[in-house]
Amino acid sequence: MNKLHAVLVRHRDAIWFWGRKAGATLCDQGLISGSNFLLTLTLAKWMGPSDYGAYAIVFAIFLLIGNLHQALLLEPMSVFQPSLYAERRREYVGSVLWLHLIVSVLLLVPVGLSVLALRIMHQDLLANAAAGLVPAIPCILLLWSARSASYLDCRPGRAVGASGVYCAILLVSLLGLSRYHTLTPLLTFCMMSTAALGAAIALLVRIRPRLSLRVNPGIREVWTRHWSYGRWSLAAVGVGWLDINSYYLITGSLLGIRETGALAALMSLMHPINHLMAGSSRLLLPYLSSLSVSKGPAAIGRVAGRITIGFVVLTAGYWALISIFRHEFVTGLYGEAYSTFAPYLPAATLCMIYASGTFPSELVLRALKAPHLMLRASCIAATCSLIISSLAVWQFGLIGVFVSTASVSMLHLGVVTLFQRREVKRQTRQAFRAGLSRSAGASGLPVLVYHHVGPRRPGIFRSLTMSPRRFERQIACLARLGYTTPSEKDVLAWLGGQRELPQKSILITFDDAYSDLSEYALPTMMRLGFRALIFVVTGQIGGSNLFDQRNGCGPLRLMSADEIKSWAALGFEFGSHSRHHRDLRSLSHEELAQDIKGSRLDLAELLQRPPLSFAYPYGAFNESIETCVKQDFELVFTIRHGLNEAGTPLHRIRRTVIDHRDTVVDTLCRACWGWSPLERIRKKVAEPVRLLMAGFRSSLPARVPNDV
Repeated sequence: MNKLHAVLVRHRDAIWFWGRKAGATLCDQGLISGSNFLLTLTLAKWMGPSDYGAYAIVFAIFLLIGNLHQALLLEPMSVFQPSLYAERRREYVGSVLWLHLIVSVLLLVPVGLSVLALRIMHQDLLANAAAGLVPAIPCILLLWSARSASYLDCRPGRAVGASGVYCAILLVSLLGLSRYHTLTPLLTFCMMSTAALGAAIALLVRIRPRLSLRVNPGIREVWTRHWSYGRWSLAAVGVGWLDINSYYLITGSLLGIRETGALAALMSLMHPINHLMAGSSRLLLPYLSSLSVSKGPAAIGRVAGRITIGFVVLTAGYWALISIFRHEFVTGLYGEAYSTFAPYLPAATLCMIYASGTFPSELVLRALKAPHLMLRASCIAATCSLIISSLAVWQFGLIGVFVSTASVSMLHLGVVTLFQRREVKRQTRQAFRAGLSRSAGASGLPVLVYHHVGPRRPGIFRSLTMSPRRFERQIACLARLGYTTPSEKDVLAWLGGQRELPQKSILITFDDAYSDLSEYALPTMMRLGFRALIFVVTGQIGGSNLFDQRNGCGPLRLMSADEIKSWAALGFEFGSHSRHHRDLRSLSHEELAQDIKGSRLDLAELLQRPPLSFAYPYGAFNESIETCVKQDFELVFTIRHGLNEAGTPLHRIRRTVIDHRDTVVDTLCRACWGWSPLERIRKKVAEPVRLLMAGFRSSLPARVPNDV
């Protein structure tokens, strides 16, 4: 219990963050699914069999169109936006919405022809129902697109609000129409479309996509990427549909309609888990795609393992619950119609445990842009399903269906897990080779962050200080490998696409402008032909690090005005690190503007020119802070790991922080990839080693004093 408590305390922020996001996701999915379920019950009650049958047929067609839309637009959007267009979300979402409009118009052409053909064949009831697809396709699928877009920046709360609007409009309309008994399939689709359109507009107002046709990325580029990914996903959806529905086809042909109905009734108890996975994929897929870029393929493989454990435990608990109370569940939902099949419920739903283990691995393959491997796994599962289920049903009857579903699900789990591990290893090796080639001169620009370089002093945070000897070895290694340091203006022109940087460019920055840099760091850099960008806390020039002392650190002197002027005259550049080095998120709007604008004025007065660059104190910022900083500085630096490419947003430049334990190898890794795998290994090993050493020391006998 103590270990569990320690784990919960250590990860309480992450647990609280993901708990809120997961709760909002479940609420979003529950509102949509619940309102549609209530709609289905009401239609079954108030419509005649013919009307309801026509509605069911057309709604099945709409779901097929929705799967097409999901495969070609929404799933690729969840993959590409976090990995390729993380800094251009509004522009990218705008292009996707234009594609949605184009696809909707193209889909309406065969729908209109089908309605006309049904009219000619005098199938008026089905024709009227099919006409409901005309408003449903653009409006309902627009809501799907907007909901998916709200998950791209991990804000499911917005989708919850839109789902609430949809649910409210739908229920009010349903209540009004059902009171007058005027429900028809066409009116039902119009009612759903109106609710979806209102909810989508409310959500898009908050997302604020850029709907201009002249944005980057453009519609052509987005469609090319979506088609290259979505064609495999679309084929996988088709094969998956065959895999799932083959059991019903085989059972109906070999055993009869009664057994097929029982199978469908028992399998429907898996819907809560299926809805949970569908809702979770909207939240997890953008996160894993972003993680694959920021931390590499191996990182999402580790995260997928934790997700798998969570889903399997949750699904196993649900399976145990419905297995123990199987008679109560079956009779409560279906009355006595299927009570004789209740003993089969544990076997019928066992496959959902394997499906919950397969789900995270499929998410990883999607995030790694490998849907062709999902298609391959689905083909293997579908082929085995047809063979095994046919033989099992023919030999053992209904129980053979359940045995075959569990067996094929287990096989599918093994195949997808194998493919996922192979793909993670392959892309990890590919990223390593790309890093090596980049170190030989590719277009990525690494930016290193140092703080204090000098001898360690009592009371100074160890993580702040880099020893002069280690610093010299790192810079000398970069110099021997042919790296050069560009100026601020060079970086600005390169990011704007106006100039190319020399091969092996690297930008070296120092935060806080400690005075020891003048003695231990900057002379070394001058001797090796390097320059640096130094970020100054302008309200404490010539003073000490009061911002560190607030957190318990000892005093360190900061650069004076004369030192800043002298090093600026020698070619070193200076930017702002705010005026007082406070967490900008804690400031009011007036304090924020005063701090940022004041630091710019301080440096402009000192250097006789306005500074170009700003670095966020503690790396902390949000949208309002970013908007304020943009007004005064052209280059803004974060402490997010990774390399900068041509086209990286000027106000979100990535930097990798040099750790005080970094070796030359760490520095080269950061220069190649923008992060160090050795640092992550050390963090993983450090805590177990510390605990081991603490246990070893506690086991030693107490030292006996000499005078005893």
